[in-house]
Amino acid sequence: SSLLYSPSLTPPLTQKMQGPFGDLDSIVYVGIFLSFLCWVLSVAQNNASVVDRMWSVSPIIYALWVAIVQPAFLDGGGVSALDTKTLIMASLVTVWGIRLTHNFWRKGGYDPTTEDYRWEQLRIIFRRLPLYPLTWHSFNFLFISFYQNLLIWLFCVPALCVSYYAAKTGMNPMTSLDYFVVLAFWFFLTLETLSDNEQFAFHLRKERGKEKGLTFLQQGLWKYSRHPNFFSEIMIWWCFYAFTVQSYNHAVLAQLPQILTYKYSSETFPWLNVCIIGPFLLTLLFQGSTKFTEYLSSSKYPSYKQYQQTTSKLIPWFPSSSSSSTTATRQRKTE
Repeated sequence: SSLLYSPSLTPPLTQKMQGPFGDLDSIVYVGIFLSFLCWVLSVAQNNASVVDRMWSVSPIIYALWVAIVQPAFLDGGGVSALDTKTLIMASLVTVWGIRLTHNFWRKGGYDPTTEDYRWEQLRIIFRRLPLYPLTWHSFNFLFISFYQNLLIWLFCVPALCVSYYAAKTGMNPMTSLDYFVVLAFWFFLTLETLSDNEQFAFHLRKERGKEKGLTFLQQGLWKYSRHPNFFSEIMIWWCFYAFTVQSYNHAVLAQLPQILTYKYSSETFPWLNVCIIGPFLLTLLFQGSTKFTEYLSSSKYPSYKQYQQTTSKLIPWFPSSSSSSTTATRQRKTE
């Protein structure tokens, strides 16, 4: 079948459209519930890392809800209502989530007494602002708890669109593009796994005193990118978005403003649809997070600035003139 959107499969825009398998309500309510849960727990524990603990779990819930719970149980369709492509997407997200959850767990991330150091640094900044702690609690409610949970929901929306397309058209075959996307997803998941393993092993060696003088990782994949795990995470969700190229239908989310569902027609821009909002906002979030992380690292380690000059920020590439080994040698001498 064609990789491009087929206008013959598009219901009239004036027709009243519902969400996947009848209504969007259930998956929206799940998202609202998880957002409130995140906020309540963060306040109760005085710990902003609750959202970090949910980051790898919530997408699994959304994907399995859309792929299995909604069609088979809530809508009563049974096994015959399940869509193969949506199930493949849910399976990929589940593998991704289990791996990331394990990585976070082995670093102590699920200990309720621990918190990502960046949140504490942000608290220090907020303490200098007027009306503290009101400003911090507002930030926690609006950005940490609700915006980030909304973002998670948005970059999972491709599964929603694909399942809706299957339910409305009765045809949602895997295409050559989809198979390529599956391979790309696995490639970036492998890259993320390797970079996380290298980072974990490095910090373990540091704790055991086997990396004396070397204060930050710049070997292996980290020789070619300062944040290979961030780059991989971003690309994973752009791959997830790519599944919608064949299955997208303008009227998928007709409840949204027409500027999102109609103006940018899939006939004119076959690679562009409303599902792009999620990976686009995720990319912006990582840009801001990376900038703040590097600000803290360069403040703590003087040689990190040299590392910034020689090594690509996100996209893996060969180091420039000064090699990472030279940077490491300087680091050992100065720190």
